[in-house]
Amino acid sequence: MIYFFDTSALVKRYHEEKGTKFVDSVFEELVNTKKEAFISSLSLLEITSAFKRKQKGNIITQDEFQNALKTSFEEITEKLTIVPVTEETINESIMNVTEYALKTLDSIQYQTVKEVDRILEDEIVVLTSDNELLEAFEKGGFRGIDPEEKVE
Repeated sequence: MIYFFDTSALVKRYHEEKGTKFVDSVFEELVNTKKEAFISSLSLLEITSAFKRKQKGNIITQDEFQNALKTSFEEITEKLTIVPVTEETINESIMNVTEYALKTLDSIQYQTVKEVDRILEDEIVVLTSDNELLEAFEKGGFRGIDPEEKVE
């Protein structure tokens, strides 16, 4: 089994909110079992934006913003495989928009999972708290888990 973190799930690792304990348990599993986990390179931009929006909304301070970025980028580059977004990824994502009516960035996340699935012969479990994206993954034959739905 391989995990894929959508940004909506990944943020929970670095900011306490509903679903954080489940995401933390997956990271612990990754360390203890040497399982693999992936993110799209797009997630680095999205996680930066998510934390900045939290700071702008006075949910976190400037120091917490800086710490969240530093901590997340260090751990992500150490423990997760970052799949680059290529021109082919963008081109293929157009089909995801038309098939599942996904938002632009969600279609790229979806396409990244499809690309990993083509290369690896293991079940991919997608972690996302985006209901539309979760539904698209399930329609596409992928197993999806919403960390917010897991009992904490």
